[in-house]
This record gives sequence, C-alpha cells and structure tokens, in this order.
Amino acid sequence: MRSQRLALASGAVYVLAILIGNGLAEAGTSDGDDAAAVLADLQRGFSPVQAFGLTLEILGFALFLVFLGALYRTLRRAETADGWLAATALGAGLVTVAVKISSVAPALAARFRADDLSPELARTMEDIGGAGFVISGYTLGIFVGAAALATLVTRLVPRWLAAAGVVVSVLTIAAGTAGILDPAGYVPVPFLLGLVWIVAVSVVLTVRARPAGDPIRPGRPAEVVPAGAARTA
Repeated sequence: MRSQRLALASGAVYVLAILIGNGLAEAGTSDGDDAAAVLADLQRGFSPVQAFGLTLEILGFALFLVFLGALYRTLRRAETADGWLAATALGAGLVTVAVKISSVAPALAARFRADDLSPELARTMEDIGGAGFVISGYTLGIFVGAAALATLVTRLVPRWLAAAGVVVSVLTIAAGTAGILDPAGYVPVPFLLGLVWIVAVSVVLTVRARPAGDPIRPGRPAEVVPAGAARTA
C-alpha cells in the first residue's frame, strides 16, 4: 500500500524535478538565436549548477516512468474488462519520455564535438532539441487526454478535475500540432497546464489510494475511498 502511494506521488515529484531542473540547466545560457553564443556555451561546458539541473531533469523522467506504471495499474483496475483508455495513456506517456530523452542526443553529440562545430551547426543541433520539446508536448497532450477520460469514466478523481484534463488535452494537442507546423510559433502554455494537471491528479490519487485487499471489480465504475475510510454498501 505504501509503495503504491509513493509511486502515485512520483507524478507530482516528476513535474517539480523537471521544472526546477530545467531552470537550473538553462541558467546562464545564451539566446538560441545567436549562433556564436550557442557555440560558446557548448565549448564552455556545464557549470556545477547546470550539471545539477540536468541531473535533476534526468531523474525526473525516471520518476515519470514510475508514475506511469502506478497510474496504469490504478486505471486498469477501475476500468471495465474491455477498457482501453489506461493502455492508451500508458503508451502515450512512454512515447513522451522516449521523445524527450532522445531529443537530448543531439546536445550530447554537440558537446562532445564542440571544438569541431561551426556556429550555424551548433545552433542547428540545439534547434533539434527544441523540436523534440515541441513533439513531446504533442504526445503529452494525448497522455493527458486518455488519462483524463479514464478518470472521468471511472470517477477516480473529481469530475471537474477530469473534465479540466480533457480541455487541457485538446489545447495541448492543438498547440503541439501548430508547433510542428511552425516550431518558432509554438506556445508552451497548454503544455505547462498539462503538467499542473498531472500534479493535481497525482496528489488526489495518492490521497485516495485504495486500501490493500479491496480490489476494484471489472465491469463497474470505481468508487474511490479515502485511505482508512470504511466503504458502505
């Protein structure tokens, strides 16, 4: 029971880790529009603060994988036998992590060969990472949408929170689609709202974690009972 609570809580910790980590990792870096400054940043290497921030981000995505596993287990137990939303949320979440982690590869290669790069190529390598962020925002919207619909159907969280997730999902997918068509015009606000929704759901599910030995039978909506509270017929 305690491990399930910790796994569900990892969603909120993931969001804090990537936001704080990204802020620290980007501290002191130059504007991506200045190719010469981008190359200078690569050749300078990480400061201790930037290295700590990047480490925090990497650990954050590991926590997100833990949260995905706990969320899938929770949603799947609450769905009917032929439910598919839990699996969709899990798949979209895994794709989001894969895209985000793979987008780091160009930055790693650029730092390894920083002395051999031209300013224009250095900026291009950084832009590839930025494109990965746009795509991961799109896939996160799919994750939020599937998870929100699942919680709406199963009543695992308050209806207003589940409905808010559906709205945020639509906005995030729309922003991601627009960003893929025009990366320079990408608006990250819906993506940030998606992270806020993940925090809220993580906290609610952690608080409402079902006591051990009280399984949810397939074929009926979930009746989430706060820990320690007795269920009524």
